[in-house]
Parts: sequence; C-alpha cells; structure tokens
Amino acid sequence: MTALSPSGFTVTVETAPRGVSLRLAGELDLDTADDLVDAVRGQLTGPGRDEVCLDCADLTSCDSSGLAALLMARRLTAAAGVGLRLADRPPHLTRMLEITGTLEHLTEPYPLGEPEAGARESHGPHPGAG
Repeated sequence: MTALSPSGFTVTVETAPRGVSLRLAGELDLDTADDLVDAVRGQLTGPGRDEVCLDCADLTSCDSSGLAALLMARRLTAAAGVGLRLADRPPHLTRMLEITGTLEHLTEPYPLGEPEAGARESHGPHPGAG
C-alpha cells in the first residue's frame, strides 16, 4: 500500500521480519503529518507486530509538524506494546532530533509491553523535581 499526498509524500508498507516497515518518502510536514500517524495507527492491529520500522532514507525534509507526527507514532506504538525504530535517518532528520532533544526518546527502545510513562519513570525523578 502506498499513500500519496498532494505534496508527494508517500508511505509504503512492507512486511518486515519483526513486524512491518513503513518506507517514508518526500516531505513530512503540516500537510502530511496525519498521513504518517494514520499509517502507523493502521499497522498496530495486525498479529505478530513486535516492531514498526520507519525507513526514513527517502525523507527529504521534516518540519515541526513532522516531528510531532514522529512523537505521536512513538506514543501509539508504546501504548500498543510495539517497538518503533527509525531506520536510515538522513542527516537533516538526525540533526533536528538532536536539536530538539528528541533523538534518544525516538531511538531508545522501550521494553515491549511497557507503556511509555513507565519507561520514563524508571529513569528516576525529573530534573528540578523535588
């Protein structure tokens, strides 16, 4: 399945060894962010889904709306007990994740079946809490 948005953004779904791979191509932005979220959500109901891999090799750009979509994908997969992996990140995406402080959040795997909030709590108190 390939979904094509007006801006040329596509999501191609492929079977992967541990679940499913979504190959992203084009611009992930305000106009296309919902396409990514919908595609991820649609892949969480199948049996044998241990992981959703987002293949980002052909992603030409990602703005703040695209980043929000990636964070929502993380929330959805964590809530479903499914791992999320960002594969073949282009330098511009890695740089954006570093600048925004989201690189570790989006690339550090949560234990399968453990909700996102539980994973955060295991790292100790939040800085400044006390």
